[in-house]
Amino acid sequence: MTQVEELRNDYKNVGSWEISNAEKKELAAKYGSPTNKAKDIQKMILLRLKELRKSRTDFTKDDIKDFTELNTNISVYNRFVEAISEEPVEFARFFFECIKNSLEEKGCDKYIKWSPAQIKNSVMRDRFRVESLVKNYNFLDKYLYSLTDQSKSEEQIFNELEEKMQKEMSGFKKAYLKNVEDDAKLYYNTIDKRIERLEKMLQELDDKLENIRKECTKNGSYWSYLDNYEYNENNKTRTTFKTMYNRAKFVKNHYTEEEYVEENIEKATDIFNSNVKSLTGRIIQKGLDVEKIELNGIGHDPKFFKMFITDGKQNLFARSVYAAEGSEKMVAHFRFIITSRK
Repeated sequence: MTQVEELRNDYKNVGSWEISNAEKKELAAKYGSPTNKAKDIQKMILLRLKELRKSRTDFTKDDIKDFTELNTNISVYNRFVEAISEEPVEFARFFFECIKNSLEEKGCDKYIKWSPAQIKNSVMRDRFRVESLVKNYNFLDKYLYSLTDQSKSEEQIFNELEEKMQKEMSGFKKAYLKNVEDDAKLYYNTIDKRIERLEKMLQELDDKLENIRKECTKNGSYWSYLDNYEYNENNKTRTTFKTMYNRAKFVKNHYTEEEYVEENIEKATDIFNSNVKSLTGRIIQKGLDVEKIELNGIGHDPKFFKMFITDGKQNLFARSVYAAEGSEKMVAHFRFIITSRK
């Protein structure tokens, strides 16, 4: 058992209802606690764990748990900074990445730019958990950025790196926009067939829903179909198809092919530039020396762009994930995944 594991094991045991007073007294002496109370002993254990973190470079989610249990009063930025500034910078970066990944896994990364009031007033699952994650994300984002080189303005540092990114990704951008153009042309030139197919599918679903309603009415009250699983699933499918149908009709009635293609390219360009800005910010948050950063693109496949990023000390690998190719509901787009490389 490692020293860290021993400390965590003692922390767990001292909070157990099964521990005797004699065992508490022994642990209090072991960790130099001023009293035999469980909370005081646990605090001394957490302080020991904190000291051990200073000599480590690899961390787990248990380290985050240790940090938050030691620092229970960090709901405002100044107190959060007081606590996190006593930790290794590598731990702060690990903490930040864990929160970011957790938000992405929950599909809640869109709330990062929301204000606390907007999140509180929103209707969504696990609201309090998301609110806490977003708050800590923004605290860590601000703190980590404060550690970067401030000899230049934050805006200047960001813009210089973004310019480097755009230059390195120019081939990828050209291929990506050509792909979007081809998708838009294909969609427009097959729009009559799409409308015909969707009309047929909607009619089939309407007939199916009507049959389910009639069957439910025979066996129960008139409104019983609203609780029928098959009805609800088919109704969801109908809503999706109806949205696709309305979009196709709108495009046919209000756009020429040239106008439709141009609009899709404009949207894709905005998406691309937004993703480059996001990637730029994430590289800065990793703490790389912006002045020494080298970017090396690996290929220009519009679906699988790869980039090696280094400042001579830290190495990052970025790759793209392409989505919604040929989609009738949204413009084809991509997002970046960044991983550290030794």
